[in-house]
Amino acid sequence: MQKVLRCTDNLNPNAWRKIYKTCLFDNIYFPKGKIYEDLATIPLLIDRVDKVAFCDRVDYFYTIRNNSITNSKLNASSMQIFGIIDDLQTHFKDRKDIIKALNYHAILVIIGFVLRFDTIDDDIFATLKRVLKSKALSVLIDTKVEIRHRVIAFVMVAFGIKTYKFLRRCYRLIK
Repeated sequence: MQKVLRCTDNLNPNAWRKIYKTCLFDNIYFPKGKIYEDLATIPLLIDRVDKVAFCDRVDYFYTIRNNSITNSKLNASSMQIFGIIDDLQTHFKDRKDIIKALNYHAILVIIGFVLRFDTIDDDIFATLKRVLKSKALSVLIDTKVEIRHRVIAFVMVAFGIKTYKFLRRCYRLIK
């Protein structure tokens, strides 16, 4: 499960590329009307199994539209991901390893948002800062977290998200 939430060893909380037995879906459903429904569902399914099988063939294609998630701006709906992470932490409250992995996943999401979007609305920015502060300590002391992500989390907490964005831009100019 940690590998899924940490997105390692070709595992990730996305539904595609995995092969499922239908009996796994007893009382587990993809939530309707929410984005990031894979993250809300796949960890629950993977927790029920001893093995995960993959299909090497890629038969999954996105339809890219102007209003698709991949083309959308960072908005209030995007923040649903942190509610899903909190729900999973409640579900797995007795599993410290999974809680740590979920904290790491939240930090990876924040890093992704910060790198992907040039402008971030003040309310969204406040949410990112709040989540960062609540999850960062767990990530900073977790030796299983990649060092670069620990450094990024440290810089964002110690000096701010905007400083990290500025330093990242400077680094890319120098590089």
